[in-house]
Amino acid sequence: MQQFFHEIKERIRYAKEKMREKELDRIWGNTPEWLLLEEVSAAVFSSLENATIDFEDRQIIWSDHERRSITLSLQHLKELYSQYPVDCLNEDLLLWLYQYDTPHQEDEELPDYDELLNDWIEDYQRGRELRKS
Repeated sequence: MQQFFHEIKERIRYAKEKMREKELDRIWGNTPEWLLLEEVSAAVFSSLENATIDFEDRQIIWSDHERRSITLSLQHLKELYSQYPVDCLNEDLLLWLYQYDTPHQEDEELPDYDELLNDWIEDYQRGRELRKS
């Protein structure tokens, strides 16, 4: 049953992403801003292609085996792609996290990875807001 709900959730996530892409295409078209957003997204997702997540320790494990928090991952992306706006890098980093394929759960004693991920991102965003104020 858990597998069934996971598959439904993935289908909904995919459908929402496709609707979002169509709406953004309609609004932005091929404007320079849209092309920049696509370029940033491609760069971030490419950088994170072989990365994994340690949910309990709230770490992204990069392909170089370095373990980084969301904040340190954003700093790393800023170093790699200093030509891109930080807010765009941040948005795509969070999008990558949200789209990360969490482990399938059959055992009810395993942690709820989606809940751990959402809590982690919410804590990160709250901290980011506090740092801005």
